[in-house]
Amino acid sequence: PHDFITAVALRKYYKQQGFQELEYPSIGTLSVHDDEDLYSSPPPLTEGPGESLKPKVQINLQDFFHPQFDY
Repeated sequence: PHDFITAVALRKYYKQQGFQELEYPSIGTLSVHDDEDLYSSPPPLTEGPGESLKPKVQINLQDFFHPQFDY
């Protein structure tokens, strides 16, 4: 977290000073002119499971409710 905060602060400073890129050892090179949102979560790498992969539950009412009881 400390490196991230430092990189965000340096990026803003470099942009104010007219630099084009910020070289930071732990994260590499950042362009100071990219307007990407550094605070939000990254996009997912893959899409979620399709409809066919979602679990489906079917309840047989004759097995679930015993005929001896009045529900």
